[in-house]
Amino acid sequence: NLLYQTMKVEAAASKFTTNAEQGRAVQFALFAAAEYEVAKGESAEETGRFSRAVLNELQGIKSLLPEFKALAEKIEAEGEISNVNFWIYNNGSTQEVDRSASTDLDIFSKQIFDWFGALDFKHEGLPRREGNYVEWIIQVPVRRSRFDRVLIRSIIHETGLADLDSLRQEVGQLGVNEGWVVTNLWVSQLVQQALKDSDDENLTCLTFDELIDQDANFKPYLDWLEREIKKRNIDRYYVDLGCTKGEFDPETRTLRGTSKYSVADGGIDQYIERWLKIPVKEHVSILGEFGTGKTWFALHYAGECLKAYRKAQSKGLPRPRLPLVIPLRDYAKALNVESLFSDFFFRTHEIDIRGYSVFERLNQMGKLLLIFDGFDEMADKIDTQKMADNFWELAKVVTSNAKVILTCRTEHFRTGEDGRKNFGGEHKPSMADKIAVAPKFETLELMKFDDEQIRKVLSRRTNPVTVESV
Repeated sequence: NLLYQTMKVEAAASKFTTNAEQGRAVQFALFAAAEYEVAKGESAEETGRFSRAVLNELQGIKSLLPEFKALAEKIEAEGEISNVNFWIYNNGSTQEVDRSASTDLDIFSKQIFDWFGALDFKHEGLPRREGNYVEWIIQVPVRRSRFDRVLIRSIIHETGLADLDSLRQEVGQLGVNEGWVVTNLWVSQLVQQALKDSDDENLTCLTFDELIDQDANFKPYLDWLEREIKKRNIDRYYVDLGCTKGEFDPETRTLRGTSKYSVADGGIDQYIERWLKIPVKEHVSILGEFGTGKTWFALHYAGECLKAYRKAQSKGLPRPRLPLVIPLRDYAKALNVESLFSDFFFRTHEIDIRGYSVFERLNQMGKLLLIFDGFDEMADKIDTQKMADNFWELAKVVTSNAKVILTCRTEHFRTGEDGRKNFGGEHKPSMADKIAVAPKFETLELMKFDDEQIRKVLSRRTNPVTVESV
């Protein structure tokens, strides 16, 4: 069967198979569905071509698994993860359920399912929906070839005592080692107290963010970020910045006008805050002349995000994106983006994560804000091809749900048009293994200080007499 002979099928099978023949085919279907870009025919990646082959093969299966032909056709027609996952969570049935009532639960459950996949935790069978929760069993490694069997339940409401009681009963009936309830909201105080008072050490109720914390510890980096902000006195001396954004005719590329976001209007902080809340918004490049505050803005805004992150963390609430500031001058010699992040995580900050796949999953889930500072420090401005290659390499992290900010000196490009072409992916890479479609970075330019901003800068560093004399 072509399903088991397509490119790299053995590698895929080792990651996506279950014991049963039908379960193995289900996993291949899941793999194809998850590659929704492929279902729309937009990917040129090797894994994408494999998914495409699987998708085509599913359409031709009649005798082995006839119900998957309809599934494959649905994937082909719709190309949306949220609209093809109904079959995963209905006791193995392909009977369609009420999507309006289940889509949010399906999507959240899929996030958890994929998170465990990134951690390389095996699962037994497929997730099963029961009422207002989805459950499945995973195998958590203990040591060597030993593992604990853990019942996972995903819910999209506050975890209450009824959820805890139901989990306790199911753990006993199934004979698993542990049971975890994972919510996208919060765990009630009654449940937290009941767990403290109980002898049931094998029961856990936690948020998805708390689940992630167990295998992705960013504390060393977050501590560094706070120290860096204080070391540079950014918390004391930072002055709010304004920015402009030009609007160009898509055909003639002529400038039609420029929007100004002054400090009085909220400046660049407010613009980025709005941008973060719009999922379909393009990614942002921030241009500015030497000394206009690009790096200080990157650290300042990351610090503001960190405050919001820690506030939500302390209250047990869903957290905003975690800001990762990557000074590109420190990684100018990195050959590819994977080695860049490997250095960033393991060498520079000693962050405790299992590997690059964990970062990829967090990025795809929309858990991160990536701030690449100093694109101009990766290559000399006369090397246009090197600049293009660097851009396309960084563009690999710009996936669905990702949010990326890229700062660069204005004078790094010969002309503004040249910069727009580079950040629009119009300068093609020298290697053919880059992503097929470049992300479109919208471009902001930092405004120079006006008299009021200069006054604020001076007033925070010297006495009023000197300020007035200047």
